[in-house]
Amino acid sequence: MAIDTCTQQSRILTACPSACYQGSCVDCAPNAGTVCVDANVHSIDSCGAVGAQAEVCTNGCAAGACLGNDCTPGVDTACFGDNIHEVDSCGNLGDFVYSCATGCVDGACGSQECIPDQFIVCYDGDIYTLDSCEGLGSLFEDCGTDVCQANQGGDIECVSGVCAPDAGIACFSNNIHWLDSCHGVQPDIYESCANGCDDNGCLACNPYPIGTTCVGQNRHTLLGGCDSAPVAGDLIESCENGCQQAECLPPGCIPAAGTVCRGDDLHYVDSCGAVGALVQTCSAGCNEGACVTCSPTESVMCFEGHVYSVDSCGKRDSLVITCENGCENGSCIGGSLSCVCFSGCQISENNTYLGSCDSCFLASLPEYLNSEEDCYDPYLCNSLCETPFTCEHQALIYGGHMTLGYCGDCDSCPDCSCVDQELCATYCQ
Repeated sequence: MAIDTCTQQSRILTACPSACYQGSCVDCAPNAGTVCVDANVHSIDSCGAVGAQAEVCTNGCAAGACLGNDCTPGVDTACFGDNIHEVDSCGNLGDFVYSCATGCVDGACGSQECIPDQFIVCYDGDIYTLDSCEGLGSLFEDCGTDVCQANQGGDIECVSGVCAPDAGIACFSNNIHWLDSCHGVQPDIYESCANGCDDNGCLACNPYPIGTTCVGQNRHTLLGGCDSAPVAGDLIESCENGCQQAECLPPGCIPAAGTVCRGDDLHYVDSCGAVGALVQTCSAGCNEGACVTCSPTESVMCFEGHVYSVDSCGKRDSLVITCENGCENGSCIGGSLSCVCFSGCQISENNTYLGSCDSCFLASLPEYLNSEEDCYDPYLCNSLCETPFTCEHQALIYGGHMTLGYCGDCDSCPDCSCVDQELCATYCQ
């Protein structure tokens, strides 16, 4: 956003696809919100990466803020979707506790609190109770030397016999457990589920409030706790003076609200129009609150009798053509074959690009054949340009480090990787 320091009017220069930070488009904006880490407040960027510690909390942390001294963590539970979370005495939502298959109401699964001893189940070879939320309870019957059998009709009893382990899997107490051949639940976990499970496997993460963030001029909850980047949730507070780093700003000027040009220098400017610290010096100039970006090789020009490229800002760049008889209107006078260093060694004649020597060297080798259309005769390139080939211990080396193969008598070395012998004869004699 650019701000006219005379009229105080602002206008959008660029719509950023991901995020905007201090006048520039970025993939991840720092200090986009706050989260709790190890009971203290940390900053978080817009992609969900946790940053530096922002505040030390003496009484714990919840929803990206320190708890007041009158708040006691974990005194109750509350529902967020179908999940149960801890709640402190001030009503702040805390850590995930349990996922409810039958829905969550008033901080408990189902329409009422979990009532103990409502069902029985085969667990670890014995019979145990389950509460109304299907949570494991106490030992109901010790099967001793017998085993616990869960029959298809629903009957559960201790019987003589042997149950083979690891015969199946099932969702039990929010994790996927192994089942034995008697349909009993084993303590061994097949797959740990961070967000609970159902008959189809582990449940996907349901983002929950982990902090706060700014959306426009307002303060919102930050929903996260999953592998994906956090997203803004419900509105917490409308900020009269704007929002920055997850907090409403006090009355006054907002720092670093945009950028402004001062000559070739890009500076921060606050919401009141006061020019602040230098962001950077723009090598190609500054315009409308942003550094000018120059594209290379937009045109050509004559300089000191040769042809040079010119970028989109009109600045002379690299030598394109070496002219033997001088240069006029961006072209050599007369014509000659020459090699110039422009994106590597290239062959040009009469200001006409003929082909690349660099790509053609490799394309001439059988194991590096490609469909390059701009390759020029490698032997003519060699007569005009510095060769990239060397020979060391009968091996052909390209670019000083890439071994292309063996140049000796390949018939006597069947396991050798041999290269074009004509090139070998040129460089390895």
